[in-house]
Parts: sequence; C-alpha cells; structure tokens
Amino acid sequence: MDQEDDEIRYVWEPGSSSGPYCLKVLEFTESSITFDGYFYDSQESLPQQRLLSVYATDYVEGDTTHLKRLAYYHIEIYEKIEGEDTSVYSPSDPNDPDDDEFGGGGICFFPTHHITLRFRILHKNFDKETEDKILAAWPKDN
Repeated sequence: MDQEDDEIRYVWEPGSSSGPYCLKVLEFTESSITFDGYFYDSQESLPQQRLLSVYATDYVEGDTTHLKRLAYYHIEIYEKIEGEDTSVYSPSDPNDPDDDEFGGGGICFFPTHHITLRFRILHKNFDKETEDKILAAWPKDN
C-alpha cells in the first residue's frame, strides 16, 4: 500500500490475517476507529484486546521515511459495525460462462468494508515495562 509521507499510520498488534487491516482510516477518536479495510472476527468473538500504535512521519532521508509514534494504546474492542461494501472485483470474462455463478462480476480476493470498531482504552502511552506486563498477561486466544 502506497502512503503519502505525511499520512498518519495505524499499526495493530498482534497482527493477524483476520485483521483489523486498515486500507484507509476515515475517522479516529479515543473510543472508536472507522476505516476502509477488513476485520474478519465476528461480534461473537468480541471483546478482544489489541495494541494500536499511531505514527506520523518524523523526517525523510533519501528513500527512507522515519516515523515517530504519536500514541500507543492497549485497547479492548467491544463492538464491530460493518458498513458499505468497498470490495474490488476482477473484471469478468464475457466469453466464459462459468466466470461468475452470480453473473456480471469477477472475483474478489480481499473483501473490504467501511468498518467502525468501538473500544475502551485500557492503557495509553505506556513504557516498555508496562508493555511487557500487558503482553505477559495477554489472553491466550488473541
């Protein structure tokens, strides 16, 4: 994903194939985040804990962008609201009758939506010692 040098970046830990993955953040507050991307976990699998880092460009040196962390959160996600489908589909082949069983569309490899995650902040802008304690007590199913 290409990012502008002055764009705010949001990094989730632990990273997983189920997300959250933010293609573009639409709104961020200290109680929710709305983004275009995916978060495959269901409402039944909530609440979940994550670490969320917010970065901005500190300076650019040649081809290297150096980031500075603006905020660091230990959060508990308690609600997922899925909105508009923003998935991108490959073009269909009009000469292939089996191209799409639903007709007129191609294949979507990464379904995306506008998603709002509501969360509680458990810790904010903590030091390495606190981070180690959080990770040591991390629920084993996250």
